[in-house]
Amino acid sequence: MNESCAYCGGPATEPDHLTGRGPDGRYFDPSLVVPSCRACNLRGWALWCATGVGLNAFEHRSPHEVRMERLGLSLTRLGVRQPSGPFGHFARRPISRSGGGDAR
Repeated sequence: MNESCAYCGGPATEPDHLTGRGPDGRYFDPSLVVPSCRACNLRGWALWCATGVGLNAFEHRSPHEVRMERLGLSLTRLGVRQPSGPFGHFARRPISRSGGGDAR
């Protein structure tokens, strides 16, 4: 890859799939990727695990719910990196864990 990591700006080494894999092992959204370095990709996975949307999430939550929460977390990470960019508004809004509605 000859791109910069979407999260830290360093050299990208791999794609980061913003919604990850489903319970069947296939990517939810195979083409929904951003360039990433390995360290930032692993940080994203650690964030998913810490917030309950890692692999064990499918035991208690629907695939759709896990997919949407992962996407929200990924867009928030992108917004933090580029607050004036297209995803910056995600970084300025609190993430609701209530399962619905607006967090404002």
